[in-house]
Amino acid sequence: MDYDFYKKKAEIRRRIEKEGIPHTYISCNFLMRYLLPSLVQSGLQTPPRDKVKIFGDGNVKVVFVKDCDVAGYTICAIDDTRTLNKVLYLRVKTSRQCLFPESADRNLGVENWKEA
Repeated sequence: MDYDFYKKKAEIRRRIEKEGIPHTYISCNFLMRYLLPSLVQSGLQTPPRDKVKIFGDGNVKVVFVKDCDVAGYTICAIDDTRTLNKVLYLRVKTSRQCLFPESADRNLGVENWKEA
C-alpha cells in the first residue's frame, strides 16, 4: 500500500475542514474492481502467484464495494443536507464475492485464495 497516498488524503481533508469549505467525504474502504482481483497487492492487477503481503496481522475487517454503488450513494448525498460536512460510510449487508465474506479480514481472504 502507498501510505504516502493516505497521508496526503488526510492532509487535504484537514485543509478543507480548516478552510471551512462545505464537503461530504465518502468512505467506502476498498473498491472491488480495483483491489479485489490482486488481493490488495499494490501494483498488481491479478492475484500474486506465490506470496501475499499482509499489512499488520491481517485481522482487520475490510469491506469491498462496487464502484457503481459508491457512485449511486454519492449522487444521493449531493442533495441530502444530513451529509453536509460529514463522512458518509458505505457498508454492505451481504456479500456477492465468495472469496471475501461481507466484512472479512485479509487473512481469511488469503486462506480462501490458497484453497482455490
